[in-house]
Amino acid sequence: MCSNFFNKNIPACLFLLIIIISSCSSKESNEVANEGQHVIKIDDLTDVSNLSFSKVVDSVFYLPLETSEEVLMGQIESLQVVDERIFVSDITSKSLFSFDMDGRLITKYSAVGEGPGEFSTINSFTINPERKEVVIAGAGKILFYDYEGEFLREFKTVLSGSMAVAYTGNNRLMAYTNYKIHDEKQGANNVVFLDYETGDVISANLSFNPKARVENMTSFFNNISGLQGTSKYLSIPYRNTVWQVSGEEVDTFFTVDFGDNALPDSFEDEFLSNSKVTSGKLREIERNNAWYRIKGGGAQINNRYVNFSYAGKDSQFIEVFFDKRNDQGYSFKVPLENDIDGAKFVVQRSAYENYFISIASPEVLLGLGDKVADLNILGDGLEIDGNPVLRFVAYNFEHFQK
Repeated sequence: MCSNFFNKNIPACLFLLIIIISSCSSKESNEVANEGQHVIKIDDLTDVSNLSFSKVVDSVFYLPLETSEEVLMGQIESLQVVDERIFVSDITSKSLFSFDMDGRLITKYSAVGEGPGEFSTINSFTINPERKEVVIAGAGKILFYDYEGEFLREFKTVLSGSMAVAYTGNNRLMAYTNYKIHDEKQGANNVVFLDYETGDVISANLSFNPKARVENMTSFFNNISGLQGTSKYLSIPYRNTVWQVSGEEVDTFFTVDFGDNALPDSFEDEFLSNSKVTSGKLREIERNNAWYRIKGGGAQINNRYVNFSYAGKDSQFIEVFFDKRNDQGYSFKVPLENDIDGAKFVVQRSAYENYFISIASPEVLLGLGDKVADLNILGDGLEIDGNPVLRFVAYNFEHFQK
């Protein structure tokens, strides 16, 4: 993980060595005690809103991503850490980058165009760790590359414009449609499975009312978690359930019980499918009835915790961490006082082992002045106009359980 950086920063590498040893030694303790469906009851969560960020964090380190003429990012769309590589898609440059765990560039996928092996946009991407392949959903087609950026093949499909695609194992690609009908034969389904080799539609799951008006919905910026392996976790707006997907199997992993504040079972048919209900009216209805649901980034899941947010009373955002090992949950009002790096909002964008990954601004971190020396910053250091910094946080709430 440290490579040539070791000689420059021995303490940081020792820190990472401790992480690796700790991860291996605690593998057994991180086993989920109750595999299968979990029910997260909002009324049973322990409120830790009075704590500061440092009180709920075991460890945190920062990884600046290389900044050069070849690597200039404007807005990170999504990121995944697989096989000790960090894959980051950038909206501004229409590129996908892979970095090593020191933040140095390995490969840039940026064949902008309409020809074979080229794409005009990156709608989403996924990694096949079994075959060491990078899969990019472009406009009207899905493209396959190896880890070194060599173009392998492509196939055309209308499902490439879905909100997200993910490799789920067993030679299957899952396309999440976000309430859009892409195949009349399959009907209205939020999940469509494609053959990994040919792109043929194999099956579909999680049906929805075909009259649902996606333009009135508030979607997630992340619908899929569990990105390190082939099993994925899927969250869908207006459904307070997260599903585990493996191959073509779709099983409920957990549901959120909002009690009296839950969306009614008729919500999709009565409101999402009503042409007279605009997006503003939809939010007003939710607010006036005090109906809660998962919002923001959907659910993120690492080896230990399930993380999601919802809008509570007076639209106050509440963040939740649910410990899969003992079915204990914790919540706090956003934002939590950040006494570590000063950022107002820490938004979980991805997960890796026991860590959740968020994005930090180098300008904000350097604004700490002398205190920046107290942060565990890896790689080649911060640049004021540099690319975003990845913040890896391992949370620990067990001291506060009821």
